[in-house]
Amino acid sequence: TPDPAGWITAYLTRLRFPPRCCECCEPTTATLRFSLEPRGEWFLGQLTNTSRSLELLIPVCPACQARIRGHQHDAGHRGLSTGAALLLGVSLLA
Repeated sequence: TPDPAGWITAYLTRLRFPPRCCECCEPTTATLRFSLEPRGEWFLGQLTNTSRSLELLIPVCPACQARIRGHQHDAGHRGLSTGAALLLGVSLLA
């Protein structure tokens, strides 16, 4: 039931998704694995030698998976190109 502000709290470990793509709503049995970690876990996990990560299997059809990976690939190339250009600019100024 919603809290007084109207929010519904759901435990990630108890989520069950219907066999429909979360992107296009087409029926699918294919899934994408999403890894989640609490904020700061990359640092605290190293200090305490523990891991509080969680993996969720989200239903996403193969066509939408290809589209998502294409967007990730393009964003990675843009970030790499921007970083290289900034590094070259700083190097030339120095």
